[in-house]
Amino acid sequence: GSLAEAEVLVKFGAGTVDIGALPSRSANLLEGELEYDRSRGMPVKEIEQRDGKGILTLSSASSRGVFFGVGGEDWELKLSRDIPLDLSLEAGAASIDLDLEPLKVRNLRLQVGASTVKVKFPESAGTTSAVIKAGAATIDLDIPEGVAARINTKLGLSTSRIDESRFQKSDGYYISPGYDTAKNKLEISLETGVSTVTIK
Repeated sequence: GSLAEAEVLVKFGAGTVDIGALPSRSANLLEGELEYDRSRGMPVKEIEQRDGKGILTLSSASSRGVFFGVGGEDWELKLSRDIPLDLSLEAGAASIDLDLEPLKVRNLRLQVGASTVKVKFPESAGTTSAVIKAGAATIDLDIPEGVAARINTKLGLSTSRIDESRFQKSDGYYISPGYDTAKNKLEISLETGVSTVTIK
């Protein structure tokens, strides 16, 4: 309850990760349900606190190179909507669903391999910076109405569907009209290999 801000790092190998919001005024930074195979080792949680900032790292056994066979883990995480957050997620072959709409995420870092990624961005977090790097992934980015965006893409051999009625192409960027003066805005950097990208 005493944290002014937090950084959450999730390191995940294979399986499913869902991240959403806790109820308002929850006393916790994070609550979660983690399903994993005990024979492969337990997830590791590390917590630090420095000058009112909490730093929480969650690592799955499969992210530490002890992943054998098929199947994976299933994590459902909920984060505080009451404080500014920096969220980083590294994953291998995963299905990832991030519903960040009610959250105050200032910085989002995603690095994924052969994954399916859905992100609903914050609705009222001020300025959010997102850096997404993916290999062979399917990426679906949902930007709430009323949030402006500037999107810088390096799409390799990827195919993309970007809503150009909202985000107009200009000098290698896609940008919302009124971006500079918008109260809530997103700066997205997207770098992909052979992926399918949808932005709406």
